Amino acid sequence: MKKYIFIICLLSLSSCEKIETLAKDWSKPGPSSSASPSPDTLGEGIIEPSVSDPLPGSPSPNTDPSADPSTDPSADPSPKPSVNEPDQLGFSIRVKSTLKQPLNNVLITLEPGLNQGWTFNDGAYTFAAVKPQKYTVHIYKDGFIGQDLEVNLNSENKPLNVELVPTVDRLEILPKNPRVTLGVPLALDAMAYFKDGTSSRQIRWEVKDPSIAKVNDKGELEGIKAGKTQLQASVPGEKRWLKTIDIEVVRHIFNVIGPGRLNARSKVHFIADPPTDAVFLNATYTWRAEPTGGIRLTPHPAANNIVIVEAETPGEFTLIATLKTASLSLDSKPLNISIEE
Repeated sequence: MKKYIFIICLLSLSSCEKIETLAKDWSKPGPSSSASPSPDTLGEGIIEPSVSDPLPGSPSPNTDPSADPSTDPSADPSPKPSVNEPDQLGFSIRVKSTLKQPLNNVLITLEPGLNQGWTFNDGAYTFAAVKPQKYTVHIYKDGFIGQDLEVNLNSENKPLNVELVPTVDRLEILPKNPRVTLGVPLALDAMAYFKDGTSSRQIRWEVKDPSIAKVNDKGELEGIKAGKTQLQASVPGEKRWLKTIDIEVVRHIFNVIGPGRLNARSKVHFIADPPTDAVFLNATYTWRAEPTGGIRLTPHPAANNIVIVEAETPGEFTLIATLKTASLSLDSKPLNISIEE
């Protein structure tokens, strides 16, 4: 037995001496240890670890210890619940006047189901807890035109900005009862005066019978066919029509008054019957006869809506007056004149 033990010890001692010799050789610098290795010799004599043969105690490749629930006690293998919309949300409304000033004491209700519970802070009315769904928001303040808005409330909603228009004190339209000639648009002059002292020319229009006339956003009225109807006016944001006026579409807006028969070598005064609308008060008039021969026209020295007609030779003529303002030119209804010997 002692003999075998002695042999094992000799073998162990021999192995230890070999390991020590290898270690000394490894630590000795080579002939070119001070120089950088060349690309051809880089890596010679170095045994790189194999991917398939990891070092003892290191995790195996392509293995994440955190992905294994058994190696991470905090991991929860149960499925995660999906993120849903919250049961209740905050909802803010900023209310200003047309002068961009924040408004206090505004009554705000949501339909369905909520008519109170909001607070006012820093110019905004905030509902602290509102169920996500579609609402009709009613906004009212004394002295202003109320608004009804549709809002689909969800977690992505931003504060709602609302501008309230003051209540209208009066709405003025000129001409008051306009007559429109076919083919000649008439520009209406309108102004809304609000109770807060401001005014605006932004007017909302509508013709009751669109087959007779039409009107655009600028208040330009145009006849479609001869007839009578009504024009309604309001301001943006106001649901009610604040004023309704009568309008008439005619083939000619005014007539020439005078006899239809003249004797040759006579002088007769003819008068253009001016419209009574204020917009035509400063109009001027010119005259013409068709054909031009056999009749002479002389404007009256005191009033240009009067003309003196001198009949020279027998024949048939047409007398026309033209009304002019700064923005339009209108012809009268032609008057047929017969001159006899």
